[in-house]
Amino acid sequence: MDKINMEGKEKLFEVALDEFTKQGYDRASLNNILKKAGISKGSFYYHFRNKQELYLHIFKRLHDLQHEYIDKWKRENKLDYRGMNFFDILKLEGRIALEMVTKYPKCYEFWKSIYQEKSNEAREVIDKEIKRLIKEGHVEDHLMPLIDEGLKNKDFREELTEKFIKGVLKNFMISFSTCFIREDEGVKMENLLEDYYEYIDFLKRGLGKN
Repeated sequence: MDKINMEGKEKLFEVALDEFTKQGYDRASLNNILKKAGISKGSFYYHFRNKQELYLHIFKRLHDLQHEYIDKWKRENKLDYRGMNFFDILKLEGRIALEMVTKYPKCYEFWKSIYQEKSNEAREVIDKEIKRLIKEGHVEDHLMPLIDEGLKNKDFREELTEKFIKGVLKNFMISFSTCFIREDEGVKMENLLEDYYEYIDFLKRGLGKN
């Protein structure tokens, strides 16, 4: 049973990304993916137990790619958040993220397919991973420090508790995706940034200091 080399892994990623995006989880064929990628079943099962693990692998790769892009953009542009309030930072980072998916349209199409996915198995896999990220990953490493800085700078309404503010904001991207991506098959990239800005303004009206 042979390991898949780096070139094979990239080919598998590209083929699987295309198959899951176009066919949806249930209709996506593992046999078709392996045939198009030129990978044997033995080699595949050395790395993945089943189609579900491959699907989760695609999600994780794209999640990491998005945040690597944001971090690189911030380093190259010497981004300094001093003087910016919490909601302005969310807008800026959202613009960077949407710039990334504009450059990588397959990434955006996969994200959109996730929120339109009707397979209970696929939704369960992704919902579980998103909850893990909220609890242990990006939210704790990135969003929480921003919220703490916003609390320190008094960017939020004083009558709201820290627990309430964090509780709302920990799930704000899931809520945005549900409202503007999951149910709208005709969503266009050129409208998404406008929707995102309006959504952040909505949060600011509810949570932000007057």
